[in-house]
Amino acid sequence: MVGWGSDSDRYWNLATNLLTYGHYAEFGWQRHINEVKTLIPCTYPLPGYPLALAVTRTIAPGPTAVYLLNVLCVVINALILCRLAIQLLEFSPLGLVLLYCFTPLVLFFTQGINCDLFASCLLLLFTYFLFQLFVSEEKWPAKGFIICLLAVILAGALSILTRTNNIFFIFGLLFLSLIFKKPRKSLKWIILIFFILGLVISGWCARNYVVCKKPAFSTITGTNMFLCFVYYHCSPQDEYWGWRDQKREEYYHQLINEGDSAAQADALLDQKLIELSTQFIKSHPLQACYTAVGGIYHLVTWSYFDLANVLTAKIFHLTKEDVAHSEFRPPAHHWIMDTFYWTLEGAEKLFKWLLFLNIFLTPFLVFYGYPRETHFFTLPLCVTIVLFILTTGIYGTQVCDRCYLPAHAINLMFLYKNILLVIEKCVLYKKSCFK
Repeated sequence: MVGWGSDSDRYWNLATNLLTYGHYAEFGWQRHINEVKTLIPCTYPLPGYPLALAVTRTIAPGPTAVYLLNVLCVVINALILCRLAIQLLEFSPLGLVLLYCFTPLVLFFTQGINCDLFASCLLLLFTYFLFQLFVSEEKWPAKGFIICLLAVILAGALSILTRTNNIFFIFGLLFLSLIFKKPRKSLKWIILIFFILGLVISGWCARNYVVCKKPAFSTITGTNMFLCFVYYHCSPQDEYWGWRDQKREEYYHQLINEGDSAAQADALLDQKLIELSTQFIKSHPLQACYTAVGGIYHLVTWSYFDLANVLTAKIFHLTKEDVAHSEFRPPAHHWIMDTFYWTLEGAEKLFKWLLFLNIFLTPFLVFYGYPRETHFFTLPLCVTIVLFILTTGIYGTQVCDRCYLPAHAINLMFLYKNILLVIEKCVLYKKSCFK
């Protein structure tokens, strides 16, 4: 199967069951009850990406559907970046599009089953059409305005149902746009978007309540909290240690034996992990703060794809393990390979740090060289990305750069614009020195 880890298999199986049985469910959910697999309604992962994958598989069967969906998302992202670069930031987009399409993170995730590129595409669509609504509400005919409004709602709804952290981006951008633009005519349709997206969230929570008797948006919250704040930080003497594996399974099977369904047992287990995580955070507040700050740092330093390692291994005909461990390398390659590896590794880290720092610098740089007539949207967009990164890093402290991939394209657009501004200022300064 194309992809990595358990998520890839689950996405594929959920799409298969949607096509075969018409239910958002999976067999056994990685657990066996009385050694018999049953079709169990699923509350996690969210249904946006499996639904898109199922639709794509009706067009192209097998792994081809995965590549088709990923490439389609990259193409749409590139086209929207072009439009935003021209209309929002007013610069030529060719260099930006090439930089985006050949970013290692994007190249890597076009090859597997994952929701990240799809989530990125939805956020960009939402951002673009929301901007169009603001700038064109008085110019468009009623029909065109309604189509654009429906596109915003559809992209926002699918985005929310694809990645949980997209909620912070969607509602953050809507709310901040209201503050910065202070619209009069557009206030009604902004409230309408809020209302409909709220209904989407409520509808999914209601569905989960029917399935597992818990009105939760997702039943993975406890697992994430425990993994991020407890799993790697508790000691064998703590009461939390057993909940890393054995106690968790015992608690789950106890619920099953008491008559709860598998979906209900998952929900109750999730609630138990939330309680344990909350207790641990309250009893170890300094550790929790350190972990939260470390989560933001991990967005920069952790990656699913190590470009320097992969390219060095291919060029010098070694395995990635040989590159990582010097004792296994052939002596003849040491000096040349080390120079190549560390140069590429340094460039890759520099690029990641530039992307990361750019997130927090752009809200200040907007006032120096950005088009003033679009400040009403540029500023909310910058601040929204800051909030998206902070919430993603703090909530998911064991995350890596793939978790911020939905906002990667927009951040890259701002980085490219800021580099152009720096070059422009340097040229102007040089010219003024020679006058």
